[in-house]
Amino acid sequence: DALPKPIGITIDYLRSGRPVDTYGRAVITKQGRRVATVHAEAWQDDRSRLIAAAHGHFLLKPADEPAGK
Repeated sequence: DALPKPIGITIDYLRSGRPVDTYGRAVITKQGRRVATVHAEAWQDDRSRLIAAAHGHFLLKPADEPAGK
C-alpha cells in the first residue's frame, strides 16, 4: 500500500518540551476521495497543556489506481 503524500503541514510549537515522556494523538478530521485532513496534538504531564499542535493535508492514492503508480 502506498503511503499518503503530504500536501501541506503546519506545526504550532506552543511551549518548550522537557526531557520527560511525550504523548501524542492524531485524528483524521475529514477524508475525501483524494485528500485527508489530520489534526495532531502533543503533550507531556498534562494533556490540557499542549506543547505542540499540527494540522496537515495528505494526498491519498485512489482505490482504483494500481499500487505501482
